[in-house]
Amino acid sequence: MDNIRRAEAAWLDSLYGGPYNRGYSVPHKLIVIIPAYNEGPVIGSTIAGVRAVLQEPPLNDLSSEVIVVDDGSLDNTFEMATQQGVTVLSHPVNRGLGAALLTGFQAA
Repeated sequence: MDNIRRAEAAWLDSLYGGPYNRGYSVPHKLIVIIPAYNEGPVIGSTIAGVRAVLQEPPLNDLSSEVIVVDDGSLDNTFEMATQQGVTVLSHPVNRGLGAALLTGFQAA
């Protein structure tokens, strides 16, 4: 087990350019993935709500990104989300919640 911990520490040191300090010297980024299907009328307010929460302590200390995955919507979800200035990915057809989340995870 000690070898694993040493290897992990060396890897983290190489990533962050110095001693890894259990969360204090590591830059964190919070990524919020919003899967959406036919949410055009409400996606703007959903994104605004997420952004409001990200501005509150302690989350406001973190770098953050919002990713919307339009899961083959038949309405204007893609266009409305794009207007909000977030990353928007799109499936050509509805593939379901799991696929939408996977697409978001891969983009993150």
